[in-house]
Amino acid sequence: MECCRGTRWKTALRFPIGASAGGCLTLSVKNSLILSGLRARIRGVVALCPIAAHLESISKDYEDMYTLYSENAEDVPIITKQVLELFFGVAQKDPFDAKSFVTLSECLKKFPKTSIVTCEKDLLRGDGVVLEKMLSA
Repeated sequence: MECCRGTRWKTALRFPIGASAGGCLTLSVKNSLILSGLRARIRGVVALCPIAAHLESISKDYEDMYTLYSENAEDVPIITKQVLELFFGVAQKDPFDAKSFVTLSECLKKFPKTSIVTCEKDLLRGDGVVLEKMLSA
């Protein structure tokens, strides 16, 4: 992953930031660095309304926290369930790939400080809420 290789350019610690799909990428880079033994390269992360889970791979333990997929599935000002499903289809990511969807990662206990921002009407709010719960566990 090019983003992970880029952390080797300098020894300074980094605070990557990303929103929505970029938040997913930011979290995925952090996860990949941890798996590669390079956790020290990232001091913290800011994820703004990140994609952290796939609709098909939400843990049973957290299903009740994903109410927005029914409450805000359509007629919302941000992203609809249909658009998110289209995005996942075009991206062709395996719903159970922990490198793409960090809520499936076994490295969560090793994550550095992670700031997560969510929006009340955003379909992805559940991703941020669940990720925060998982990181705090």
